[in-house]
Amino acid sequence: MIGMTVAFHPTQRERLRFMESLACWEGVVNRQRVCEAMHVSLNHLTRDFALYRDAYPDNLVYDISNRCYRPGPRFKPEIATGAPDEYLSLLRLHAESKADAALPWLPGPGAADIVPRSAGTIDGMTLQRVTRAIARDQGLSATYQSMKSPEPISRTLWPHALVFSGYRWHARAYDEQHDRFGDFVLARLTHVRGLDGAKKPPEAMVPADSEWQDRVTIDVLPAARLTEHQRDVVAREYGMKRDGDGWVWRVKMRRCLAPYFMQFYPLDPKGASSHIALREPALYKVYAFNDV
Repeated sequence: MIGMTVAFHPTQRERLRFMESLACWEGVVNRQRVCEAMHVSLNHLTRDFALYRDAYPDNLVYDISNRCYRPGPRFKPEIATGAPDEYLSLLRLHAESKADAALPWLPGPGAADIVPRSAGTIDGMTLQRVTRAIARDQGLSATYQSMKSPEPISRTLWPHALVFSGYRWHARAYDEQHDRFGDFVLARLTHVRGLDGAKKPPEAMVPADSEWQDRVTIDVLPAARLTEHQRDVVAREYGMKRDGDGWVWRVKMRRCLAPYFMQFYPLDPKGASSHIALREPALYKVYAFNDV
């Protein structure tokens, strides 16, 4: 046994942290998924698993029938922290940058900083049950506090994805009570438990989620009131491309993400102080945010 003092290479440690987080939150580690996420070969990853299992023999067990690893009965995060924010940050990092590893540190203390985040947290057990339901294609029973209802309501949900709106994380799920798909803020879910053995209704299948399957294209331009030099700098700021005599940021996204996009960026046509604008202002109302 190598033990707790084993020194992994930084990039190897990132892979092992990713693997541990998958085991902790999803309850399964598929080697192909780690290879694709980290851009390493299966042989390379086999060596990583061997080193990890030598160091922490009680953490992962091999599921022969499904050819994957699962957390052992005495699983305990050794490299990952086991905190919800860590797993969600890993998802966000790969979704946004497709990075192979964490961004490098800047030299010296205080070389970078960020706007403070709210202190709200996501319950670890809630996240784990949601992510494992997604991984196992299972349903959930939960209580959800919608901003349209004065009291929390019991829901039967069939989640199939996690969605980051720019501010907070949601579960994309089919809601049996309302017979539709929607986004459910993770922090508003309570009393979550899995529906083991429950049969998934046909209408809850992912292909039936048209807003998830459909893609839309939204063109964002520098605001017309800006000078030419100001438009050029806004174009650089947002990574816009030349479009005839002007600039455009052509964004493709799932249709269900469009309301969050409109909310995250200052795209309200009535917002006179915004430096960017929709090519088609009417789209703002088409994709108006509809809270669940």
